[in-house]
Amino acid sequence: MKYLAIAAILAATPLAPAFAEEVNGLRTADEFSGIENETERSQALFEEMMKVIS
Repeated sequence: MKYLAIAAILAATPLAPAFAEEVNGLRTADEFSGIENETERSQALFEEMMKVIS
């Protein structure tokens, strides 16, 4: 019975934020780690940073 209650709680817990591609309109850090080229990654990070600054 106890395990059933735990399973029900876990099933009802939304997991979407942990796997979100964007948070408040910004890309997550995991998305940038997939960019292998250092120059391209730097440019992508800078463009994302400019969203916050502006």
